[in-house]
Amino acid sequence: MKTIEILSVGLRLVGIYGILKGIQSLAMAYGSLPMYQSQFPDDNSYYFVAGGFVLVYFIAAIILIIFPVRLARLLTPRTEEPSVEVVHNAKGFQSAALSILGVYVVAYSLPMVFQHSVLAWQAFAMPEFYNDTAGLEHLVYTVSRAIELSIGLYLFLQSRALVNLVYKLRGLGAK
Repeated sequence: MKTIEILSVGLRLVGIYGILKGIQSLAMAYGSLPMYQSQFPDDNSYYFVAGGFVLVYFIAAIILIIFPVRLARLLTPRTEEPSVEVVHNAKGFQSAALSILGVYVVAYSLPMVFQHSVLAWQAFAMPEFYNDTAGLEHLVYTVSRAIELSIGLYLFLQSRALVNLVYKLRGLGAK
């Protein structure tokens, strides 16, 4: 398999995972609807915000499922050498694996960042439904998921540099 093919398989798997997480996000948004309606009975902005986030998430997941090869070609760096088989290039395989891992971490942590930031906003805006520390707890969760998101982005965008660093560290130990 080539690097682009492996990356496209990973992108498609992340898209399928995204559909499942989108269904979970939809259920969570529906579950918090009565609380919002009791506080703001005439305000329909919750429908647009929650529906908009879920719609964007589903669209991104469907794009990952339908066009993984195109996205993999866009995301892999251009090289002057012809496409190399991964079986003969361990660095390319490790780079593709780290990119897939980064995309997974981004797909896992991005909805959690949105979810906890919305829950923190709700806890600060509607303190009668939450205890005194709920807003700060959700804020801490938001920051921790944002750190996780940045690690995923680094793995995804700098996988080749990370593989080169690992090879240099391995070389230092062998001397």
